[in-house]
Amino acid sequence: MFGFSSKLSRLRTEARSSDAVSYDEKGRGVIRMTVRDESEFLSPYALSGMPDLNSEVADFLEGAAMNLRPEEEIVVEVSGSVSEEKKSEYRAAIRNHYRAGVREADRKLSENARMSFVFALIAAVVLSVYVALEIKFDNFVVLQLIDITAWVFMWEAVDLIFLERKILKSELIRSASLYSSEIVFAVKGE
Repeated sequence: MFGFSSKLSRLRTEARSSDAVSYDEKGRGVIRMTVRDESEFLSPYALSGMPDLNSEVADFLEGAAMNLRPEEEIVVEVSGSVSEEKKSEYRAAIRNHYRAGVREADRKLSENARMSFVFALIAAVVLSVYVALEIKFDNFVVLQLIDITAWVFMWEAVDLIFLERKILKSELIRSASLYSSEIVFAVKGE
């Protein structure tokens, strides 16, 4: 067991020191990607004619961004044979995709706040019913069921507001970082 623990510790140290993450002179995280085939960068589907990323490209960018802290500024460096007319379309596709990500994460955060408030309110009402019934009602089993119900709703509210909200905020920050990232195109030979 201790051998596995030391191996895990060594692997974690190795992973932290890998060259997977690089930074520019301004301290921004740089995600480098190579486009081998222009036809694979954009999704064939688009809302209102706005270009969007192919799902594999989006997965790559999100996976690379996972190596960075969520609040870090990001530079996406695209290299490969990208024609001049495609560069603005690629920039727009990245912005459109992560604008939608920001909207979705913001919607989830709003829903999270609403649901946690509703669950806390239900828990307060059920606890009030419990207190009122405890004074006048003698059935121990029913009182315990009401008590358990109240605490289940309260725990769900706590889970939503303190645990899930942190994950949602991290998603929002990461999408916002990718949305506001600087997109540069490397010239071959750099």
